[in-house]
Amino acid sequence: SLYWMHAVVIWYVTITVKDAVYRGMAEFLPRRIKWLRTRPEIRANTILVESIPEEQQTEKALADFWKKILPNATIKSTYVAKDTTALLKLIAARDAATSSLQEAEALLAESGEKPTISESYFGPRIDAIE
Repeated sequence: SLYWMHAVVIWYVTITVKDAVYRGMAEFLPRRIKWLRTRPEIRANTILVESIPEEQQTEKALADFWKKILPNATIKSTYVAKDTTALLKLIAARDAATSSLQEAEALLAESGEKPTISESYFGPRIDAIE
C-alpha cells in the first residue's frame, strides 16, 4: 500500500531537516561567539526585550526576571525605555502656552496695558498673562 511509502518519505524528510538544522546551529554558534567577541562590550552584551507586562516595567523587576531565568549570569544593569508619544501633545501645548505668555508679557512691557484673550469665539475676554 502507498501509505507506508508516504510514512517512510515523511520520516526521511523529518530526520533530514532536523539533522540539517542541528548541523547548521553547530556551525553557526562558534562563528557567532567569535563575532560577538570582536564587538564592543556594550554591543555584545545588550539584549532588547519587548512587550514587557505593565507591572514588570521597572529596572528592578527586569533584573529580577533575568536573574530568575539565568541564575548564573552576571547582570550589570537594566534600563526600561517607555513609549512617550502621548507626551508629545502635552509638550506642544506647553510650548504654545509659553510662547503665548512671552508674547503677552512683551505686549505688557511695550504698551503698559494688560493684554487680554478670548477663551472662545463668543466668550468673555480674560487676562492673557494669568
